[in-house]
Amino acid sequence: MKSVPVILGVVVSVSLVACMPAVSTTHAPDMHSTAMTLRPVVSHQTSVDAVNVPAEFDVVQTVTEFAPGAFSTVHTHGGHGYMTVLSGEITFRLAGGQERKAKAGETILENPGEMGQAGNSGTTPARYVITFLLPKGAALTTQQDPNAPTPAGQKTIARNTFTPTRPTGAFSVVQFMMNFAPGAATPVHTHGGEGYVTVLEGEITFRAGGTERTYKAGETFTERVNEVVQARNVGQVPASVVVTYLLPKGATLTTNQ
Repeated sequence: MKSVPVILGVVVSVSLVACMPAVSTTHAPDMHSTAMTLRPVVSHQTSVDAVNVPAEFDVVQTVTEFAPGAFSTVHTHGGHGYMTVLSGEITFRLAGGQERKAKAGETILENPGEMGQAGNSGTTPARYVITFLLPKGAALTTQQDPNAPTPAGQKTIARNTFTPTRPTGAFSVVQFMMNFAPGAATPVHTHGGEGYVTVLEGEITFRAGGTERTYKAGETFTERVNEVVQARNVGQVPASVVVTYLLPKGATLTTNQ
């Protein structure tokens, strides 16, 4: 895994709600079939060491997009945020007038209580995923002006909260996107850390054990440590997901069967 620059900055988020909709369960075909060889494309993979992790926390994952020229309100967050830019460029305006810019594939660590705003000073839309390790009972976002409306040009694509199994010892926050062409499938595999997946576009069929479930855009699922799984796109249109893993130090992210 390549190293990526880490930039101290500020990002915007909103209160998030868990999204684990009920779906039908059916018997899955043989997970070890070699008939499907088209693989999804992984992009913008980043890894950042988790810092000052609270004893109990929620994993709060959001995907936000800014139109050119759009900026968030001035705010703080209640927990560390680990952000990966997925497209375009994000500009961070911190208290005191400093600005930092982050391009696609770069990761920003946001510190609790850091005042500022995030936005897009470029000419094309910009999108990012940010995952907060939010202490239980803490407010995710505190606006400097509680009555400030959501700015035009700021759009929340997805927002979800997960209850994690806390890794033992030190761990990293690993994030990336996966794009599935119609018919694409991952190898049958396991992960060394718990993963939190949000479908952004299309539908993903997720196999675990002897069953499979299909998730639509905006829906989520969790990949458990060492669970034998496979994800595939059985639809006729492209599909994409964003994934966050809490990977213990020394563990292997993915082991293909």
